[in-house]
Amino acid sequence: MNNALFGFLIIFIPLHVLLILIPITHTLRAAISAKSKILWCGFLLFLPLIGVAFFHFKYRTSLFQGKVHEVSAAEERARSGTLAPRDHD
Repeated sequence: MNNALFGFLIIFIPLHVLLILIPITHTLRAAISAKSKILWCGFLLFLPLIGVAFFHFKYRTSLFQGKVHEVSAAEERARSGTLAPRDHD
């Protein structure tokens, strides 16, 4: 398993469980307002996206190790400024 994904799961699962249990216990006791319930639900829906974005930017180099872009001959000529085709002797 990828280190970034493993770290994400270690942090995400306990936090998500805690953030779900807190609103449920408050809802069962009816001590939380309707507006707060809506805010909690919105927060819980976007929490995974926030976590994925955080770990993507923190570990983006390790996510793509081993993927190398090889420059073709045409790209190399375009970068060097000589766009004329090569002469084959």
